[in-house]
Amino acid sequence: MNDAQTVNGRRKPEDMIFEVLKKAVDGSTSAARLGILSLSKRNPIETPNYIAVASRGVVPHVTPDNLKKHVSVGAAYMALEDFIEKKNPSALSIPSPDKRPLHTFTCLPETVATVLAPRRCPAIKTPVGNGAKFMAIFTSTGFRNLTVDEYSDAVETLKPDIAIGPADLFHTSTMPVPQE
Repeated sequence: MNDAQTVNGRRKPEDMIFEVLKKAVDGSTSAARLGILSLSKRNPIETPNYIAVASRGVVPHVTPDNLKKHVSVGAAYMALEDFIEKKNPSALSIPSPDKRPLHTFTCLPETVATVLAPRRCPAIKTPVGNGAKFMAIFTSTGFRNLTVDEYSDAVETLKPDIAIGPADLFHTSTMPVPQE
């Protein structure tokens, strides 16, 4: 994406288009609506659809070249907690010629959209629940807290095609009982 396609470094609204093709299956009171999500420089994604879950930026058991040649995946879901094991994670400092650092770091085919979330799916239970200003995450080096500002900064740096905001819910892990 070049600077002409952005406004203040952000994607223009017309670069992401969702078109509803059909509200529900005929004769049904409730059903999945059919649509197409179009993102700039990515293959259109028909909905509902499958989004591959990546582990540390890689679709398990599929190399990027085979993903491009043999697998029809519209998007890959990634968790920030997979990339921030160190104080200065390499994913946040990789040079990117096309200004898409997450795509550059993961070597995904250009046609596959990136979806970034704070936690992996399914999330691993943490020993401490979420707080008012942080969420507990599990990195490869252990558990730690991730603030909303840290996540927001990472999204701005990595520039995924789609960013999932932190849920305003408590994680199912229980808070430790205070010792007296």
